[in-house]
Amino acid sequence: MDLKHQIENLLLEMEAAHSLVIMGMDGLVLEDAIKHQGQEKAHQLAIEYCQVLKQTISVGSDSDAGTLRYSLSCFENSIFLVEMITQEYFICLSLSSEANLGKSRYLLEKSLPDLRKHLV
Repeated sequence: MDLKHQIENLLLEMEAAHSLVIMGMDGLVLEDAIKHQGQEKAHQLAIEYCQVLKQTISVGSDSDAGTLRYSLSCFENSIFLVEMITQEYFICLSLSSEANLGKSRYLLEKSLPDLRKHLV
């Protein structure tokens, strides 16, 4: 299965998910899937979050906290989950604030080995 179909299927498994974006640390979008209209801002959010992610990685490295695995931001109306796929690529998942976060994390974590195959 190609990368586009894989993330589209992953998005469909998550009832309360809005969008998935795979992005490089350079800020370029590699692939995306958008479930609901009005979520086209997913790219912009991922681009903005890329800078935060770089700073978080730097802080973790400087403080010997280890390698960043994922980052979670909870807003009033949505949840933004970023999971590192490789050191160069990450996946941004936008969820409804009502989402089952545990299930979403599980499905995302389960998909990482296959996603890595496309990116290595």
